[in-house]
Amino acid sequence: MLVFRMLNKSFHQSPLVEYYKTNKITIQNFTEGYCHVDGEGFKSTGNIIFELIPKSLLLIRKKY
Repeated sequence: MLVFRMLNKSFHQSPLVEYYKTNKITIQNFTEGYCHVDGEGFKSTGNIIFELIPKSLLLIRKKY
């Protein structure tokens, strides 16, 4: 059912999902261990902070 919601862009409306819209979020008291975020694995050492940084993504494309 969640796959269907993801395909029709209603994933955030599921009762199984907590949805927040913000520029910065901190997950506190996170136990030390390995995490998987957006396709990348890393080792957590405690709190995790996610932050959007405007204009921080550089895209390069080939001109035709």
